[in-house]
Amino acid sequence: HKGHCVYVRACILKMLDKLFVCSFLFALGCSQEGTTDFKEEDWGEGLKVLTTFRPPDCIFKATEGDVIHYHYVGRLATDGQIFGKSFDYNTPYIVALGHRRIIAGMDRGLVDTCLWERRSITIPPHLGYGEGGVGTKIPPNATLVFYIRMVKIVRDGVSLEDGHSFTDLFRQGLENYNKEHWQETIDSFEKGLALYYIYINKTLDCFYKCDQVSADSHMTDEDNALVKGFNREFPYLKEYLNMGARSRCLNACKRESMGKGLRQPEKDMYYLYRKKASYSYLHFSYYNLGDKEEAAKCVFTHYLDNPDDQITKNNIPIYRNELGMFKWEFTWREESPGIKPHQLQNMLAEFLYQENKYQEAIDYFEESLRLHLKYIRDCRFMCEDIQLVNLTYPDMPDSRKTILDRFSYMPNSEEFPIIMGRMVQELLDCRIKCWDDAEKVNLTVIPNLLANTLNYLQFCHYQVGNYAYAVKYASTCLAILPYNEMMSDNVKFYKQSVKVDESNFNPIEEITSLYEKMKNEKRLLKFAQQGVPSKFIGRMGDASTHRDEL
Repeated sequence: HKGHCVYVRACILKMLDKLFVCSFLFALGCSQEGTTDFKEEDWGEGLKVLTTFRPPDCIFKATEGDVIHYHYVGRLATDGQIFGKSFDYNTPYIVALGHRRIIAGMDRGLVDTCLWERRSITIPPHLGYGEGGVGTKIPPNATLVFYIRMVKIVRDGVSLEDGHSFTDLFRQGLENYNKEHWQETIDSFEKGLALYYIYINKTLDCFYKCDQVSADSHMTDEDNALVKGFNREFPYLKEYLNMGARSRCLNACKRESMGKGLRQPEKDMYYLYRKKASYSYLHFSYYNLGDKEEAAKCVFTHYLDNPDDQITKNNIPIYRNELGMFKWEFTWREESPGIKPHQLQNMLAEFLYQENKYQEAIDYFEESLRLHLKYIRDCRFMCEDIQLVNLTYPDMPDSRKTILDRFSYMPNSEEFPIIMGRMVQELLDCRIKCWDDAEKVNLTVIPNLLANTLNYLQFCHYQVGNYAYAVKYASTCLAILPYNEMMSDNVKFYKQSVKVDESNFNPIEEITSLYEKMKNEKRLLKFAQQGVPSKFIGRMGDASTHRDEL
């Protein structure tokens, strides 16, 4: 009976789907721990994606440009007939995602797949093989269903794997380096760097999520009165308390978004990654394997963050002689550029400006401004993350993991002035340096790069007749360089000669607030360096001892 056969076929297909999942688990030796309760999603144009399994620690997701390895079974949607599967070749299918080397439906349907994730991807004919079909197995205008399992993601030549933290990989790299196992050294350090940069990006996502969290919602009227009294002697106290509140939000966010490989780094290891120590080992390993160009990139990348490192300085002329390179021809690794994205945009804009292409220059200058501000914000966030890592107890429960949490919200311990003073000095010093770092190309600081960008923008907008924008950028530039006579004259000229709404003379708040924070932090840093006020003797312990420790 036809209806009975259709029913039996449907039951068999369901059973085969279960067997397919189990065969994956058996073949790959994976556990089934993870999330399986998902609904099919419509991704537009008839493309449908159903996640059937996602691992609990989804650290890595496939993005455009990644080389992905996945197993698949392909079926016709009409009758479930299999037209191909990777197991026939005893190897996963390997392809660069987003380069149109597979059918459009797969190129789109595999995006954001986690490592070890399983998906069912239903592909309409126009995103598959269309009216032509393929041979006898895929007829014309066929809707296809692919069952896939992601088994490997390679990004920038590095295989992203779970099970190791980037601190573990650094130690592993050191062991291989001491044994002179050069290829294994490269593999460990490159994987560690890939994990480190993913950690940085996820941490920044958490900071943006927690940026508005403050201590206010947890404080009583009595607390607020006490803070007001303390602010005269500790004007940075409120920022300290806000950091305590943000630390709880950040810890929760990191636990949710990071897996085993991205757990909170140890203090000393975090410092080594930030100082680009991995590149000092990578350059020697690449050199010993004969890849001198990659070795030169690594040594120069290390030099940019460690210009006083004598060994690195001595290596640069060696590479210059062996490769026949001038000093300015040295390049760096893309993930740690000497020229930052906003600086590159600024250089392109200046070329257009010199050719009087003002409208085109505006686009590049405004993108440069956006990226410049983002660089400063990201840098400031990471300064705070450094302090949270420095003040973390690895053996304490996650809910009360930092020293900040031990004091609740108010200073009630003799340790408080010492810890607060040390942390605030380091935090403020780091944040202030973000401004110089944003204007540093290689090792040279370009003074007032942000103000120059605003100056260019006001002139370009004036040239194309956008007077409201010209006034806005001129006023903002004057706000951060109040003694600049040329910009002061420009603002006077606009007030006398250009008819725009008075509100346009208000500077851009995002820029001026960042600038005011930097000025205040310079004042607070100077104050923090003075130590603990003597009037707190008795309340918080021996102030002279605290001053010495600070």
